[in-house]
Amino acid sequence: MSSWASPGVKCVCRKRGEWIGKFTGRIGDGPKFGQVCQIVAVRALSHGTGIQVAGYGDEWFSLRRFRPLITRSQEDDVAIFRKLLVPEGVDA
Repeated sequence: MSSWASPGVKCVCRKRGEWIGKFTGRIGDGPKFGQVCQIVAVRALSHGTGIQVAGYGDEWFSLRRFRPLITRSQEDDVAIFRKLLVPEGVDA
């Protein structure tokens, strides 16, 4: 199971193109590339971890087709690196 995927977490779809059901072979409706989704359920599937996302009913999607939504700002990133680069006691 994934360390980041849990109900309520927002994620971004990385899948390009059509969704094809692994077991049915049918083309189904699914999130579009770049779409932000909210996870509503997580479970182990035969081919890895599966998630259900809000707005797509009881369809299960492979977690590897998503990434966590990162909400840090560029200023937050700079502040993290500044602490690493500037010695304590020195004004930056």
